[in-house]
Amino acid sequence: MSATLTPTFTISPEHAKYLEDHAVGIDVALAAGVRTARTIEHLPRDLRWCADWLPGLLFSHTDSAGHTIPQFRPDEPSEEFGKYLQPKDSGSVLSIHPNRLQLVGKATKLLIVEGTKQALAAATHAERDVLVVGVQGCNGWMFGGKPLEELARLTAPGAAVVVAFDADVRKNRNVYDSAQELGLHMTTIGAESVNYLHLPSLGKTGLDDYLSAIPTEMRTKTLAKLIEDAAALPARAPAAAKAPKVIRARIAAEVDWERAEIAMPAAMPGDSPQRLAAFAARIVHSTSIEDDLNDPKNREKSIVHDLEVRLDPDGEVYPVAEVQNRMLKDVTTWLERLPGTRGTEVDMASDDASMRKVADAIRATQGDRKSVRALRRTGPIVLDDGVRGYLHAGGVLTPEGNRTDARAELEEPLDNISYPDPKAASTKAHKKAARAVLDSFEQFHDRTSPTLGMAQLAWTASGARIRSAVIIFGDSGAGKTCEAKWLSSFQSPWFVNEQMMSGEDSKGALGAAGEGLHHATIVIDDVQRGRNSESAEADAEDGVDRILRRSFDGGSAGRGRQRKDAVREGNYVKRRANRTDIGAIVMGEHAPANPGTESGIARAISTNVTVGSLLASSDSELCLLAVASSGKPQLAMAGLIVWMLGKGLEGIKDFEARALDYQKALKNQHSELKNRTAGIAGRLIVGWELWMEYLAEVLEEDLTAFTTDGTQLIEKAAVFHATQVLGQGQLAYLVILDRIQQVLAGESSQWFIGGTAAPTTKPDRPDLRRKLGVWTSTKTADGNIVEVVALLPDIVCKALPTAAVRDRLDGAKLQKLLAPIAVRSADGRSTRSVRVEGKSVRAICIPLDIWNGDSEKTSQSDGSATADRQPGDSGGNDTGGPVVAETLPTSINDLEEVDA
Repeated sequence: MSATLTPTFTISPEHAKYLEDHAVGIDVALAAGVRTARTIEHLPRDLRWCADWLPGLLFSHTDSAGHTIPQFRPDEPSEEFGKYLQPKDSGSVLSIHPNRLQLVGKATKLLIVEGTKQALAAATHAERDVLVVGVQGCNGWMFGGKPLEELARLTAPGAAVVVAFDADVRKNRNVYDSAQELGLHMTTIGAESVNYLHLPSLGKTGLDDYLSAIPTEMRTKTLAKLIEDAAALPARAPAAAKAPKVIRARIAAEVDWERAEIAMPAAMPGDSPQRLAAFAARIVHSTSIEDDLNDPKNREKSIVHDLEVRLDPDGEVYPVAEVQNRMLKDVTTWLERLPGTRGTEVDMASDDASMRKVADAIRATQGDRKSVRALRRTGPIVLDDGVRGYLHAGGVLTPEGNRTDARAELEEPLDNISYPDPKAASTKAHKKAARAVLDSFEQFHDRTSPTLGMAQLAWTASGARIRSAVIIFGDSGAGKTCEAKWLSSFQSPWFVNEQMMSGEDSKGALGAAGEGLHHATIVIDDVQRGRNSESAEADAEDGVDRILRRSFDGGSAGRGRQRKDAVREGNYVKRRANRTDIGAIVMGEHAPANPGTESGIARAISTNVTVGSLLASSDSELCLLAVASSGKPQLAMAGLIVWMLGKGLEGIKDFEARALDYQKALKNQHSELKNRTAGIAGRLIVGWELWMEYLAEVLEEDLTAFTTDGTQLIEKAAVFHATQVLGQGQLAYLVILDRIQQVLAGESSQWFIGGTAAPTTKPDRPDLRRKLGVWTSTKTADGNIVEVVALLPDIVCKALPTAAVRDRLDGAKLQKLLAPIAVRSADGRSTRSVRVEGKSVRAICIPLDIWNGDSEKTSQSDGSATADRQPGDSGGNDTGGPVVAETLPTSINDLEEVDA
């Protein structure tokens, strides 16, 4: 469905709230012709010069005889022209609401209200027998210095008149004088009494402002009391008035397409038009680009036009693309885009005033113009005609199909998130897509992670509050990248060849990842891919942590977050976060574990995969990528979104209620689950159920068993995350050992062999050498001898030359982190006594197989497993004696980040 020139007769949700906040009923506003104007086509021709200030509210003032004056109020008013803009020489009109027209000529009670919103508020809340008449400004009851004739036809003889001007009527001489003259005129034409409504307020408060502070159910009674208590103006006039503000408007030029010229109309009959330019131009496509979620005062907003230009009456028509609305007046600039030198040889006036008139004429030209509203986000939207939809780069998915009168405007690569029109696809195509999605699960041996991923896709797009994220971590080569491509293809097959986001991206890019993906899922692969420094990996994990937090708490999560900036000596860094709410699926070799990332991990649930456990066979990767490239997952996702939209707002409430029920049930069944983890699992279970309900409907099959299996996998993942990841069971020690080994693997570090130092790069600097521990053997509690790496906790911590690290990580904390894998002493302590260079010291003894990364034996914290690797297998270093780091890095953020 394409946009047309026909205005959309509705009020946007933002404007509806604005009116309600000013005591104006929406039904009253709609009946009075109030509309949202987002694009230039929504403006009447003689107001299209206001396009620079779109969007805004369009009002229509109509008197009892049907004379109408349009009035435009920009959301961001013009400093030059004021809050309310009208056509030039439009005059004044008494604005009478349609629901009061039956009182004209019969009314015994007349309320004359100054101001547009004020009159609408009065029409909303005045008693039925009160004729409400609006005037635009305190002098709006007259024109050309004379009262409007219609005033004499409004009431029955002997009517009671109340004038309701703004609260400054007693202090502003202009307002006071006008009110007094109006009262005198009404008495002259037969009013029995004229009084003035007193607003108990200071300043320039209007009737709408005053009523908005009154509870809705009391407003009619309050307004009646104000009318009853109306009194005469004070006898003493306020100080001399300032010169009244002159509202200016532009005289409209006109485009003559047939004559290929733009000219001012003739001033008098018989005169010739004044030609401004020897060419004609018209707008064929307009795109209004805005960010509707962030601070309206700071958000970027622009209108871009595609033009057609004709230089000769019978000449060729030339396209000119992407001209900013504010640049239309720079005519010579965009005319230069015409082929050759054609655009530089046009005869036209060159002064600024003429160029503005040319631009206004082009804006106002009628024609077959298409208009698109582009928002810097995806996700739920209520269109101008009240239809709910889901915004994406290709338009808006709605229950009736895809529309193109709005779309998402995102940066690469997220601008590829786009969906086909489900209504344009055949039933057979939908069945094939649904079958392809279900058959994809045959390619997974462990179906936990794809179930979590699909559940996240559905829940995120449902319109419900997201508050969930998924982490998939495990061995390199397990197939995570293939799975990432498959999951990403649900939003576009383009991501099969290009990642949505990679762990190789910078900290800033990762932290900003997903900005604009409102209720869409971002898949980030390789979050622990090899980096050139420890600080780079720490930065990457910090960026991923921000994504996890935003998935759970929305865009505002990062806004209130403050981090200490050591470089700037203790100052705090504040980051303004984009308000778009994303869903995240993060893949890496382990969950983020840097300082502060505990909070991010707690806002997700996770599963881990190993080589051979994820994919079902050696052909699975090719099969999954073939499905991902086919576009079938994308069509299935589009169908699911439209299916969910069809359930309306009540459907979203139902999704959230179901998730809450699952949260309570999971919490009762598993004492180890906290509310947060149980809640994330509950939302993902509902996401999975939504997929199964939709696919079952498309395929006309019973998918109960499939649904149950997926629900159980999500439940198990939640328990795993709570006990193994959040419980610091498996994750913490793997991370910290990895960090220590990274420090020791530097080219200026080496092992002592047999107590004798191996050759070093700087043997003349023994003061830089720190002995972190020894390779040795010890006896376990059950008498077994096991080889261990004995780490000296205080020395390990002191080897980290950053004050912040020393303050955060001490020997006691290190013992606690490594306690789950340490060989304990006879009395159960996590340190044992070992001999280092002839001295007996307490050390954390890590079984050699765990130090070497034997994943099959890492759960044996009693050290009873027999080591089957040599010390030299770890990190490519020679072994045999105390561990020595000759030189240490200047930043060890990774090790700091394991602190709980």
